[in-house]
Amino acid sequence: MQRSAWVAGVSALVLTASVASADQCQVLTEAQAIQAVNALQQARGVARVCEPCGERIGPGVAVAPIASVARHRWEGDARQWVVRINGRDVDLAYMFFTVNGTRFVNLASVTTCHTTGVTASFDRGQSPVAPPAVLPPTEPGM
Repeated sequence: MQRSAWVAGVSALVLTASVASADQCQVLTEAQAIQAVNALQQARGVARVCEPCGERIGPGVAVAPIASVARHRWEGDARQWVVRINGRDVDLAYMFFTVNGTRFVNLASVTTCHTTGVTASFDRGQSPVAPPAVLPPTEPGM
């Protein structure tokens, strides 16, 4: 009995970690990919912050210059697209871009891709901010 409780506890922990880092806005519609690429045309830099994974936004966020931005089909599927920044496919939910070096906007927030537990924007000079709460989905009728 104790062993099965231990296995259940470990399984729940692994599933929670997987859900926290799951892709939210990596595979997109063509329209969403175009919206993201268009927003990045004016950007001076990008920062990756995975808030659902426990990373915090604030003054210490590392900013990378943008050398290249593209969109391409996801594994050859004509209906699904991915955005590539500096040669790497990205999840828009965890990418923030800046046009002035101070204000950062979540890349998914400029598209129609919906996110959970992600800040829409922040100022680089602000104190570190805890990620927004990620609430479990509720059952209908609860």
